[in-house]
Amino acid sequence: MEAVDPKYSSFFTLISGKLFRIPEYQRPYSWEKAQRDDLFADIVKMSNKNETHFMATVVCLKTSEAVLVGSDELIVYEIVDGQQRMTTLIALLKAIELELAKSKNDGLAEAAKVQNELLVRGKDKMVLLQTNHDEARLFENYLKNGQRPIKSNLTTRPLKNLDQCIIECEKFVKDWKKDSDLVDLLSKVKNKLGFIFYQLNAEKTVYTVFEVLNSRGLQVNALDKSKSILLGTIYDIYCEDTYSMKNHVDHVKYAWNQVYTLIGLNEIKDDDVVKYAATLLMRKDIAKGKALSLEDSLEVFRELSQDSIDQIKNICDTLVAVAKYLKQLKAIPHFRCFNSISQVRFLYVAIYLNGTIQEKDLEEVIWNWEKISFKIYGLLRRDARNNVGDYIRLGRDIFHMEIENPYNQNTNLSDYNDFESLELSKKVLARLSLISESAPIDQAADTLKGNNCYDYWEDEFRYLCFKVEQYLNGQDISTAKLDQKWLSIFSDSNIDTIEHIFPQTLNEYWKGKLGKGNRIENVINRIGNLLVLPKELNSECQNKAFYDKVKIYEKASLSIVNQVIYNNDVEERNRKIRDNWDYKSIEEREAYLIDIAKKIWQ
Repeated sequence: MEAVDPKYSSFFTLISGKLFRIPEYQRPYSWEKAQRDDLFADIVKMSNKNETHFMATVVCLKTSEAVLVGSDELIVYEIVDGQQRMTTLIALLKAIELELAKSKNDGLAEAAKVQNELLVRGKDKMVLLQTNHDEARLFENYLKNGQRPIKSNLTTRPLKNLDQCIIECEKFVKDWKKDSDLVDLLSKVKNKLGFIFYQLNAEKTVYTVFEVLNSRGLQVNALDKSKSILLGTIYDIYCEDTYSMKNHVDHVKYAWNQVYTLIGLNEIKDDDVVKYAATLLMRKDIAKGKALSLEDSLEVFRELSQDSIDQIKNICDTLVAVAKYLKQLKAIPHFRCFNSISQVRFLYVAIYLNGTIQEKDLEEVIWNWEKISFKIYGLLRRDARNNVGDYIRLGRDIFHMEIENPYNQNTNLSDYNDFESLELSKKVLARLSLISESAPIDQAADTLKGNNCYDYWEDEFRYLCFKVEQYLNGQDISTAKLDQKWLSIFSDSNIDTIEHIFPQTLNEYWKGKLGKGNRIENVINRIGNLLVLPKELNSECQNKAFYDKVKIYEKASLSIVNQVIYNNDVEERNRKIRDNWDYKSIEEREAYLIDIAKKIWQ
């Protein structure tokens, strides 16, 4: 390994005479307001003390690529670590330049220097040649022309973060200008912000340097550590075979590009990607009944990567697939209530990663995963500490296509043999059924009685309503087909789509309607008093009289709403419009919904 020689540099020295690129396999721009506020606070603190302020470590790979700018050749550096801070500071320089350009005399001249010497080299080369995961080159356009990204182009979370970075940098500069000199701000950013700069000359060193830096206290993300472990191992194994080494390195880089693209689109937790992949891949003889920690996950990758290059590729492919199915789960509108329980997400990913279950059988397995998970964590409201081992062990069994027989051959031979004769999907269903036995349906459904089904239960309530709607319409409740109305409901916020029939704020009409001795706070959030409505109808209801609400409810054309309008009768021949809403109405509807819940989740 080459010697890593750190040098202390001002920001101006750091970026002078260089061009930078952020490779596609690196993390996209992920800083949010909290990190940018910290950076701005550091700048203010530095200015008040009028002394140099150490900002961070920047690690770059010096490439063999040189770009001709005028008569000068500028070397391209790939940013290995520090791209978040570098990107933000370059955006800040542009914000200063834009504001200085509105000035006269010295300010105008300084603006030109910033643009022509720091931000744009020559006619069209940006100091930051490429920000990754920005195919539309929105940031480049901002640096070159000062044009903010168009909102319709902000299609991913990283691009939205980048746009917010530009907004906040421009605001910081304008606020600074009110009380202080912008040229002074520019001087301090250029000359008083200090960095430890690590220049790496060999690509191999890039994939081992994180181990060194992490040992010196630099926090490195688990995905980045995983990438370094795998790429470093490739260099160790194939150091004599340049052609094979390049192919394998490219495979890993491509995998990380895919992972970061998937994470960027749907705000997936990258720690989950690492932990789930390692938990699935670890040897069965040492597997535990819980997901691995990040530290243990990295150790699994380190050990497996030593086995063969195929294992390294398998780790990469599994990480991509885990990210893909986590994205898939997160993108299903009415499954939001399942995303808060880690083992539920893990089992979902494992089911899809199996790859051998036929489509019809897969639908049945997913419905049972859905039904049992909602019964345990939705209806019974058990927290994430419950049934962890059941979900993790089953997920690993499904992934490895070896479903462990839950019966004892010595004491229960008949059930043991019956289980052994089942095909894989039926074995999965049998194991899910055993998990379900820990949550009796009568007990689960009865938890709805008299309970608050609004606060901290909004996602679960909307999901329950959707399933009840399917049941009332005679649809197959094991399917997850949303029409445009339900898509709209789930795409809008909970507060905009959940209606309190008996309103939260009383007017003269509603006062006394509950009857003597019934306190509103004990009734208002019970399931019998809650209703799902499209946003535009919910906003109309407010605390209108019940007969006026009924007119609005009729526009919804939903069976679960008609059940309120027509006094629990949905068949047309029995319909009679309800003329009042009181405590008895709430209790009757609650009992009605509990009865349906027992039929759906039995």
